[in-house]
Parts: sequence; structure tokens; C-alpha cells
Amino acid sequence: MYQNDNPVIKNGVISLFLLLFFPISFLMVLIRIVSHRNLSYHKHLDAKYFGKVLLVLFLIMGFAYTVQLAGDNKPLFSVFFVCILILLVPGIALRVRAATLLKRLNEMYARYRNLIFVEGVTAIDSLAQITSQRPSVVTNDLLRMIQLGVLKDCFVDPHSRSLVFENTVWSAPQMTGSTAEFSTRVEYNFGFATDGPVNVTIGDPVSGSYAEKSAPPAPKTVECHGCGAKTVLQPGEAASCGYCGSDLA
Repeated sequence: MYQNDNPVIKNGVISLFLLLFFPISFLMVLIRIVSHRNLSYHKHLDAKYFGKVLLVLFLIMGFAYTVQLAGDNKPLFSVFFVCILILLVPGIALRVRAATLLKRLNEMYARYRNLIFVEGVTAIDSLAQITSQRPSVVTNDLLRMIQLGVLKDCFVDPHSRSLVFENTVWSAPQMTGSTAEFSTRVEYNFGFATDGPVNVTIGDPVSGSYAEKSAPPAPKTVECHGCGAKTVLQPGEAASCGYCGSDLA
């Protein structure tokens, strides 16, 4: 799950083992790729870093080849050609891919905002289906958007698997005759609102007697005492934290 923009294994550690013990660096690269499979931004960082490493190795090999040409030894051009194929070409391709991934990620962030604020889609599974991505990828993208401040006053609820906004404001019901007309206007910090009258009959329009009915208990947001994650619970519902498994009350 997304926590910050730092990779699982830092670039400096991989570079150090690349110089000291070559095989371990390959294992580290593999671990990092697998760990970042659901982290869109980290995939961009991986492609950028791996491309840089290949280009640096090509420059080193190219310098060594040039020194050999200046000396008495005449190295084979085929060796330099192989370096071009396995270092230069993949290095350039990875750098181009890194730029493409970053551009695609920014476009996806804009699409998330449109789906959430304009179309009102907040369920992670629905967002994943619309954007043709895995739910785990969508969850990590939303967590990063929250950390960057692109999405404010909200959190990802693991229990309902949706994006929940904290500062929701409901307007008071307006009584009209035998019917209470509730204007379901929801306002968030970003100024988005959806309107739709809901008519609820609360009495007998003929006799004029109206029974007093209290509004049903609203869902409440509970903060986990173990890890601090927030979860929305329905009235009387008991659940456990989706992150650490602690009981929520």
C-alpha cells in the first residue's frame, strides 16, 4: 500500500551493490519491481532510474572502448555494438517510458477528479472498472492524491472500499403540508454539489395528524486505536480495521 514516494529499495543501495556484487543488484531490482507492481508513481521512478543506470554503464563502456582505440590494442567493434544493443537502446527506451508513465499518471489523476467530483463515483471497484485498472492500483493512486493535497478532507475507507469525504453538509428538511421535502444537497470543500428532492410522507394528509419521526442514526467515522486508519460504520455495526485487524467500536 502507498505510504510515500520513496522506493522499497533505494537507488543508492542498488547502485552500491551493482559495483560491489553484481548478482545481488539484479535480485534487488527484481524485488523492487514486484513490490511496485501496484504503485503507479513508483513504476515511473523505476523506469527512470533503470534507464539512467544503463546509460551510465554505456558511457563507461564507451570510454573504455575509446581508450583501447587510442592505445596499441584494437578492440573489436562487435563488442561496442553489443553494448549499444544491451545498454544504450534499452536505456533510452526506459527513459522515454518513464516520461510516458508520468504523463499517463497525471492524465489518470485528472480523470479520477472528474469521476469523483463531476460524476460522483467514489467506490474503488467502480473507479477500477471504469479506468480498466486493478482496485489495488486505484487505492494507491487515491492515497497519493490525498497526500499531495489533490483530494482534500477525505480518506480511503477499507471497510466500504470507497473514498469518504469528512466535511459533508446536509441541508435541513423543509415541511410542506403532509410531506417533508428533503433537499439532498451535499457540499464538499471543492464546491461540488448534487441536488435531488426526496419526498417522504410522515402523516395522514386527510386527518391532518402527523406523527413525529426522528431521523435514523447517521453513519459514524471511527478512528482505529491501533494504526489510526479511519472507517465508516453503520449504526450498531461492529467491524475490525481493514489495515491492522483491531476491533472498531
